Amino acid sequence: MRTGTVREESMKAKKGILLFLSGVSALVFIVLTSGTAQAETIRALDPRGIPPTVERIPLSPRLAGIQGARIYIVMSWPTNSAFDSVVKDLVPLLKERGAKEVTIKDAQKHLGRPIIDAEVRAIIRKTENKNAPGLR
Repeated sequence: MRTGTVREESMKAKKGILLFLSGVSALVFIVLTSGTAQAETIRALDPRGIPPTVERIPLSPRLAGIQGARIYIVMSWPTNSAFDSVVKDLVPLLKERGAKEVTIKDAQKHLGRPIIDAEVRAIIRKTENKNAPGLR
């Protein structure tokens, strides 16, 4: 029995020494790395690169009113939605307030080509629309 206890005490002593050495080594590691971590500088680079300069183009001036204006509404919402009835109610109100013409265009007809088609360009050319100089 006595050999078992000596062996157990020896194992406990070895465990204690190993635990002590691992604690000391961890402490030494922390002390050494803390000094170097403060001295290092980390640079983070932006993977997007340098963004191009943006030239801002101002919006066209707001109309003073809709008297004599031709208004085009492009249907870009789903068909048979509640917005269809809202637009149908909006057309007489716009005409009542002085709009010369209110036209509703279906966006589906314009897939694959510009919304401002030849018909609209011809109307713009006939009228003097100072607020849309790029469409002439």
